[in-house]
Parts: sequence; C-alpha cells; structure tokens
Amino acid sequence: MKKWIDDFNKSIGMNNENENGNLFTPAQFQLAAASAHKRKSYTYETEFQAECAALLDALGFDWFHPSNEGKRRGRTGTQNKNKGVKRGVPDIVILNHLIIEVPIIVPHFISNINRISKKEETKIGCVIELKNGMDKSPEIEQQEWLIIFNKWGWLINVCRTWDEFTELIGNTKWEK
Repeated sequence: MKKWIDDFNKSIGMNNENENGNLFTPAQFQLAAASAHKRKSYTYETEFQAECAALLDALGFDWFHPSNEGKRRGRTGTQNKNKGVKRGVPDIVILNHLIIEVPIIVPHFISNINRISKKEETKIGCVIELKNGMDKSPEIEQQEWLIIFNKWGWLINVCRTWDEFTELIGNTKWEK
C-alpha cells in the first residue's frame, strides 16, 4: 500500500523532499487537506477518523490506528485480552518525530523583568484521541494512556473537529 501512496504523491507533485527538512510544504498540506476533507460534520467518529487517515497517508506520515474499539463478547474478547489489546489506546499514533516550540519563562529575579522566550523541543511522536463533538471528553482509560504517552516524551492531543486536527498537523514541524 505504501508504494501506491508514494506513486499517488508523485503524481500530484508531493515527493516528501523539501528544503527545510519538514515532512511536507505548506502547499502540499493545503492540497492534501482539501482532498481528504469531504464532510461538514460527522455522524460517527469513524467518519472523522477516515478523513484524518486519508490526510496522514497523503502526507506520507508513519502512523497507525490501534484496532481496540468496540465491545467484544465471549471468546473474541478473551482472545483480544490475551493478545494484549488494551482499552483506551489513542485513535492515532504518529511515529514521526516532531519539533515544537516550548515557552520558557525567565523569572524577574534573574533578569529584572519576567521574559518569555521559546525553545525548540523534539518529541518522540504524537498520539491523538479523536472525539466527535465539542462536548465529548476522553474516557478514564483514554486519559490514562494520554498521561503515559506524555510521560515518555510524546506530544498528546485531543481533536474534536477537522479544524483542530488540521491545525495540529499543519502547524507542527514533522521530521521525515
């Protein structure tokens, strides 16, 4: 499947090679986001997830979705539990390293005034929990996984709308 995506990306002018070391250029992002986004609103979270998946694939991300959702009964539930399937793992796990700007506050007793500067910090990867709607919050198991990923140096995020998702993806510097 990766070859098909690479061929598609080349056909629309996306070769994942640009001068600043980022995974994609702003123009490539705009083109991919426009082609992936098909709906104004979502009835189900799976529709939201499908559009997010299309964008991540089109941009060449190394990512996956752990298939841990849904209720399983009887033998299937037991088999999944025995195989290590965990409840609450975030919907999207992006393996690409990323660079974010982190504010640093220099206390006034060091510099006579409070200053805020920024430094770049590399994160190991990014996990995203998708929620369909502004009023939804991650469940307890999902919150616990977000805390675990954060502890290990990953960027964590909850996206409730397409705009939140594209802002996160488009405004972050992703390493190839």
